[in-house]
Amino acid sequence: MTNSAKISIIIPALNEEDYIGGLLTCLCNQTFKDFEVIVIDGNSWDSTREKVFEFTGLLDLKCINAQRKGISFQRNLGVTYAQYDKIIFLDADGYIQDDFLERVYNYITVHSDVDIMTTWIEPLSTKKIDKVLYFTYNQFYLDLIKKVKPQGGGAFIFIKKAVFNALGGFNEKAYVAEDHDLFARAHKAGYKYALIKRPSIKTSVRRLEKQGRLRYIWTMGKGAIYMHLVGPIESSKIIDYMMDEGGAFYKLNISNIQHNLEHNLRFLKKKRK
Repeated sequence: MTNSAKISIIIPALNEEDYIGGLLTCLCNQTFKDFEVIVIDGNSWDSTREKVFEFTGLLDLKCINAQRKGISFQRNLGVTYAQYDKIIFLDADGYIQDDFLERVYNYITVHSDVDIMTTWIEPLSTKKIDKVLYFTYNQFYLDLIKKVKPQGGGAFIFIKKAVFNALGGFNEKAYVAEDHDLFARAHKAGYKYALIKRPSIKTSVRRLEKQGRLRYIWTMGKGAIYMHLVGPIESSKIIDYMMDEGGAFYKLNISNIQHNLEHNLRFLKKKRK
């Protein structure tokens, strides 16, 4: 297969020892084999890199230790290492079926005019509330607004490398929703967008479990409104969202302590003014 037909898969990671092995196993099991995997690690303090290195020889794999953490920075760095023109971004806590890449490849081959694409996201959860929340996001957010202002989550993004570079990559100033910002800029620039329902990608609900579902919905809803009316979210003052330590955020109580301290400090500063 020629290089133009191959795919570069970029996975940003930070303290993802509990999840990244699962995703890499999914990639080992793919029916489509013509791809490379580039893991960009943001200086994890856990065994993330060791988990990745276990797949050496099983995948066409690079693991790059980034100079600093930051999901936009890590994704952008990954593209500089990508050999191929077709780029796919996956999150470390994702899960894909064995024919996922084959079906994606077949779609973008038939629809070669598509420049940027995402798919429906499903929860790795048996709870009905989670299935309802994700269905609502897919059907009543992504599907409804796709003709007006196309959006997409970072769990799965396909984009042509030339388009990515023309857009300047992900906004490294974005505090959150850098994925939605990329789709918004691609739409504004006139690039062809696609939203597919199948194959879908599954992702963990760890943030919903940690932050609470109602609080998460409120936070994301407020963020979406801000993005549509104002623009990129480039400050932590706009929405209360923390993920500075990547996967460790979901395991360490110190993250909650730090989060509450930062929130209270912001409140005190506002009160003094």
